[in-house]
Amino acid sequence: MERGDYENAIAQYDLLTSHFSDDPRYYALRGYCYSKRQLFANALRDYSSAISLKPDVPSTLFNRGRIYFVMGEYELALADYLKSADLSPAWDVFLNIGFIYRCRHEFEQARQFFRRALREDCDDKFVNHELLSLMRIIDQKSLLRTVPSACFNGSPEIKRIIRKAQQHIRHGACEEALSLYHGLVIQHPRNAGLLILRGRCCFYMENYESALKDFSMAAAMAPENPAAWINQARVYMKIKQAAMAIRMLQKGHELEDAWDIWYLLGIVREENYELNQARRCYWKALERAPERKFLHVALRRLMRRIRLASGLRIVKMTNPPGADAVIRKAASLMKEGNCEAALSYYDILVDRFPQCRLRYEMRGCCFYFMEEYEKACEDFSAQLKLTPHRASSWFNRAQAYAALERFAEALSDLDASERISPKSDIVLTRDTIYEYRKKRTGN
Repeated sequence: MERGDYENAIAQYDLLTSHFSDDPRYYALRGYCYSKRQLFANALRDYSSAISLKPDVPSTLFNRGRIYFVMGEYELALADYLKSADLSPAWDVFLNIGFIYRCRHEFEQARQFFRRALREDCDDKFVNHELLSLMRIIDQKSLLRTVPSACFNGSPEIKRIIRKAQQHIRHGACEEALSLYHGLVIQHPRNAGLLILRGRCCFYMENYESALKDFSMAAAMAPENPAAWINQARVYMKIKQAAMAIRMLQKGHELEDAWDIWYLLGIVREENYELNQARRCYWKALERAPERKFLHVALRRLMRRIRLASGLRIVKMTNPPGADAVIRKAASLMKEGNCEAALSYYDILVDRFPQCRLRYEMRGCCFYFMEEYEKACEDFSAQLKLTPHRASSWFNRAQAYAALERFAEALSDLDASERISPKSDIVLTRDTIYEYRKKRTGN
């Protein structure tokens, strides 16, 4: 094992386990050799055998937890790590528990275990780095408005305490920061900025009731401060009260037209399946902060979702002479979610490039994404006069008719599309129309 010759070491441990089958050490050591050779199933079998013989060995539990973690069995890994931590609280156990919670996006629990790992071994730079990285993730996920210490016109002592509390938060020590903010609020109970800072700290600790109380008091004291309204909205989003979140964000928008307000509105709209409204909100946020990459990612993800929800057959790119640049620009704007700008390019395509045979269908898809179903039907009908044997045009017009609840015409178009090119999405759309029409008649 010391030379790294794990294959021969396994052969020796095979002899030891055959002669001393009731000794857990040899199973555990052979499991370690298997793990070094990345034979995880064999390693898991040996570690389980060792634990069945002696279940209170923390190192064996820890090693089996690592195997479970590599195999993606996070629940089983977490159970082994927690047992190992109870028997022998060590920094590497707490670090691995934090990794599991981080993989499960349970960031507050991850922060707590990273902090425990740091207390066990304060000189370990890797633990400190992971904790700082996690707090940046939490801060980005929260999208809370904060109040910098430079904004306070109080004494230098207040600014010093605020900077110290913010440093505690960056290192994951939210409890210490909360005690500092609490002392400042007691000394200055009418300071709205201090209430916002304390509420932000409570939010990171997932104490949403206290956070909402602080943000509400700050909004009552300083209604001209958008941070109080935006942070209230973030708490309401966490506790799944979408109507209240939208109301708070609208009040914040009356004070400031900022990208984060539009982004949070987009999240709320998307969670309520108001996909086209969410698209407009994300695009507004992107116009105000084009350098933020996660806004591009959110908008692209939403547009894929809208395409899947719409059921349209997207028109493939065609390249007639002179129209190629216009088509590509409109298609890129559609992918980004800016359907209004894409529509202007499709208008150019329809007016100036009659040689593009699919121009009406492209513009009809754009109208459909904008929820202008009547105009979409007109364009699909114009397309069918040009290409009556194109199945996608019949299918897309059926989708537009279905959105307008003109079910008889939608079913007729689906039949026409099926005669040309029978596909599974036609059957699904027809079943959906039958089901919806039946429910509407019953109501």
